[in-house]
Amino acid sequence: MAFQFTRWGNPDIATCAFKLPDMPFGISHGLRGAIDAYCEALRNIGDTEAQIAKLCAQVLRFEANGLPDTVAKILIQLHRDNAGLDGDTLLLIAPGGDPKAFAASEAILDDLYRLMPQDWVSARAHYESALAAENEYDRRVWKPAWETSEAGGQKVSKLINEEMERLQDIRCNAENILLDVPAPDWPAFAFKYLICFDNDRDLNGYHEDLCAEAKRLLAEVQS
Repeated sequence: MAFQFTRWGNPDIATCAFKLPDMPFGISHGLRGAIDAYCEALRNIGDTEAQIAKLCAQVLRFEANGLPDTVAKILIQLHRDNAGLDGDTLLLIAPGGDPKAFAASEAILDDLYRLMPQDWVSARAHYESALAAENEYDRRVWKPAWETSEAGGQKVSKLINEEMERLQDIRCNAENILLDVPAPDWPAFAFKYLICFDNDRDLNGYHEDLCAEAKRLLAEVQS
């Protein structure tokens, strides 16, 4: 299975509980921030139920920008409906102690996870396919239409602009997934770095993640 809940083995917490899974690769930064705030509030005993409910609502109101966002929202809703906590670990408490309580959710999530890249090879292939589609449409359709418009001819049509934007969104979503997947080696790290900073790009939001990844790769080499 591409997705499976992990049983949590602490009977003092609940007869049957499962660890809330990690969020999928590639969720939007805004959604990640909202989820982090919700999770932090759950761990903070000083936060009230009303505060937690408000933070959860912010997560669920976030407009999903792709499948990873949708899956993340499903996971948070599952937790909200079956909330548990053991130390800092967020749990799903099975209603009635039934170990099969989340079987239907697990099956649906498995279907969704199989539609998303789960490793570097598949994430890079997904990204390169999306980038190729965007570049091809830009070369074959959008740029000629723009050049015609710049030369005083017909303006770029709404349909052409919308298709260009759609392909850009697909590429951006694929890019987010790839940048989230741990680089298995230094060439992969270099590939991610160039996505962020080559061709006059400056994705400053990834500085900390890239630094952490560089430290991890260095530690692996030195071990």
